[in-house]
Amino acid sequence: MSIKNQFHTFVIDLGDKRSNGEEHSFTHAKATMVQVKNIEIFGTFFLAGCISAHLLLPHTGTAVHSLLSATFFVLAATSIFLCRRTLTPPPLLLYSLIFLCAAICILRGHSCGITEVGNTPSGAFAFFSSAIDGLGFRNSEAAALAKALLLGDRRGLSTETVQQFRQSGASHILALSGLHMGMVYGVISLCLKVLGNSQAASFLRSSAAVLFCLLYCLMVGSGPSVSRAMIFVGLREYGKLSQRSTDLRHLLWASFILQVCIAPQDFSSTGFQMSYLAVAGITYIFPILKNFYPEGGLKHSPLKKIWESAAMSISCQATTWPLARLRFGSTASCFILTNLICLPLTGIIIPATLTLTLFSACGIVWEPAVRLCEKLLEALLFSIRAISLI
Repeated sequence: MSIKNQFHTFVIDLGDKRSNGEEHSFTHAKATMVQVKNIEIFGTFFLAGCISAHLLLPHTGTAVHSLLSATFFVLAATSIFLCRRTLTPPPLLLYSLIFLCAAICILRGHSCGITEVGNTPSGAFAFFSSAIDGLGFRNSEAAALAKALLLGDRRGLSTETVQQFRQSGASHILALSGLHMGMVYGVISLCLKVLGNSQAASFLRSSAAVLFCLLYCLMVGSGPSVSRAMIFVGLREYGKLSQRSTDLRHLLWASFILQVCIAPQDFSSTGFQMSYLAVAGITYIFPILKNFYPEGGLKHSPLKKIWESAAMSISCQATTWPLARLRFGSTASCFILTNLICLPLTGIIIPATLTLTLFSACGIVWEPAVRLCEKLLEALLFSIRAISLI
């Protein structure tokens, strides 16, 4: 495939149309692999441009910005001229365009004084916070943890509790990220299954899921990690509706490029960097570690589930550890144990709290369910405290 066609494929198509039949399926899989390779190449040059611009920020001025912009437009005009002449632009030319585009995004975002968006409580935020209060948790610390998990509001948690989360390697549970957006997305998708599987129902379900996730993202402040997850949801639903590839590598690089173009100030955020590094670990390392488990036996064996959970933790830690060490100076040594115990609890607590909060907002409070949710929150707090002592 020529570089011109690669560029067209990257910009226009994030995946080939799926076809029925074994031969068409093979063709689709082959085309998807080619496109994944293409987007990884373009994404790598885009990332190199972002890093280079970020490192040059302290040493750049208006003249450098203008020079980069002029160079970009000259190269772009040259590419357009060659394409109109039905000639294929040299690969170096197109890769330079990608590199400069990323650098200009970062430099312009900095020079225009754009600050990080979010972290401003909205009316919806206050409404849901009141709805959580309306559940009537008897344990004030459990109520504070519920707000932290669902809304990212840590003001009710003591300094000691936050420190225990950090010591046990569970800070990512408190920080709103793709983990939380994924659970919210799962609850919404499950509720919308009642719409059916027709084409119209699928469109309505996808639109509603994206809308609700967008509202949640805006409600909690649109931080870099939640925004990344929101873009993931949007791209995934678009892929499902248009019957295009939803390969995780496609979503990773496409969302990275889109987010940097939309909000270049996010690139310097630790949350943004940790979020994409964690997803990169899941994308590239987890499949390798997952296959280490011996084949055969029960398909849903508990041991297999434990191994996959441990492999997921190791994958994320492998890519985020260097940055965490650099930024925070220390990392938890018992992160696998933390994730094996606390992530399953969190996976139950967040959907349960969200469902109870929605009912509470409508004036419906089911006492037994609230008490059970409170016990789960207390169990999570106990686990964190116990692990932090190890």
